[in-house]
Amino acid sequence: MNNEKEYPVYSAEDIEAQKALDAKEKANNWQRLEEKLTSDVGEELAKETVKAFGELYELFEGGAVDWFANLFDAECGGYYYSNSARDTACFRPDLESTYQSLQFMSGSGLGVGTSSQREIMPEWAIKGIVKFTKSLQDPENGYFYHPQWGKKMIDARPNRRGRDLTWASRILQRFGEKPTYDTPLGDKGDGKGAEAKSVNSAASLDRDSAVAEHLRTREAFEEYLSKLDVNGDGYTVGNLLESQADQILVRDSVLAERGENYRLADIMTDWLTSKQNPKTGLWTQYDKIDYLGINGLLKIMDAYHRVHKEFPHAVEAFRSAMQILEAPIEPTTVCFVLNPWYAMTSLLDNIEKYNSSEDKEEINRAVTKIRREMLLNAPRLIRATIKKLKIFHKPDGSFSYMPRLSGPNSQGLPVAIYGTNEGDVNATYICIVATTSHVFNVLGYKLLPIYYKADRMRYLNILEKNRKSGLFT
Repeated sequence: MNNEKEYPVYSAEDIEAQKALDAKEKANNWQRLEEKLTSDVGEELAKETVKAFGELYELFEGGAVDWFANLFDAECGGYYYSNSARDTACFRPDLESTYQSLQFMSGSGLGVGTSSQREIMPEWAIKGIVKFTKSLQDPENGYFYHPQWGKKMIDARPNRRGRDLTWASRILQRFGEKPTYDTPLGDKGDGKGAEAKSVNSAASLDRDSAVAEHLRTREAFEEYLSKLDVNGDGYTVGNLLESQADQILVRDSVLAERGENYRLADIMTDWLTSKQNPKTGLWTQYDKIDYLGINGLLKIMDAYHRVHKEFPHAVEAFRSAMQILEAPIEPTTVCFVLNPWYAMTSLLDNIEKYNSSEDKEEINRAVTKIRREMLLNAPRLIRATIKKLKIFHKPDGSFSYMPRLSGPNSQGLPVAIYGTNEGDVNATYICIVATTSHVFNVLGYKLLPIYYKADRMRYLNILEKNRKSGLFT
């Protein structure tokens, strides 16, 4: 594709012709999946499973592709969180929404036939995204700060600061770019656009200065953990810890260089394990399986995984996540739909990568047995997931974080107009890409594209049209 084409990049005839080609490719993909399923579970169950997957994909046929494209600010170079954020002067694009929007493109099939994000998007948009991301970096400590929230507000929320640091790093890496200044994660700055002569932030010049106080010493970290109520609110505590995982690993590398005899990752996971309910693999103290426990499991699981530690009582946790899939409870957020599937995927990955115990083979056998049971009941489990997803679906094809409104805050800071019944980037990515990919993963199959090349052509047309019309200027 010529990135310098003027709008329209593709004509209506171009798109219609591509739709016909896409339809053939789509039919072939579904046929191959049915053949694999037939080999695994027999013809009758295979057909019913493919039918259930088809019903899931029908839910995504609305206007989500167009909706995402219309959230990109061509002038700023970032994506807004929602329509109300885009249309209200006090809100601006943010790194998390930008990262998730890019993930939507690469994970949904919009990038089918391409080898990198650079081939999916026009060069002018890529340059804008890189410029936007780099512009948010603070030269003093290497973190990234959004002007709509301010440094003081962000520094008071380690989870927000940690996540934005991670998103910025991943966005730049996606396009083969570097931050302007060195970061607390060890990323080296390229100095492009630097206000100061040196690209070394305080984080690299003094390896303690940019470290949060509770990560500086063993005693400070242990005191920090002692104040967290992981059994009462596993999701919040897990989110807080996993959002700092990269910083913990970097700090541990410094401790190793200094010859210190402790590691923050060990302290964190030992503390978490001491609080776990071994009967359920969860962090709720009662033995009943509920959404509260599963949501906590997902975030705490990520905390273990991101610091490369084996997750304890993995079989019990996997079984708990499976049991909640068909619970007759109406979900209050999209996380209730995603997290059971996501937790199971993460557990499978953790067992494969970090379980070095003597009973690994036994654990694998137990989990394989549970997955087989799920595959034999796949149509029912998929339809239970569809039923819950529909609660959050909006007429424009997007999904809201809560049944009748988007989440107005992200990690404690405002991202949309409160009380607006609209879809948001986080929820829409969760429902369409994240949940679907984890369903396929847990059942043991490769995700089929949700969208195809004709959808990408339409997406690019919208980007170009909005740029030419000066929609956001």
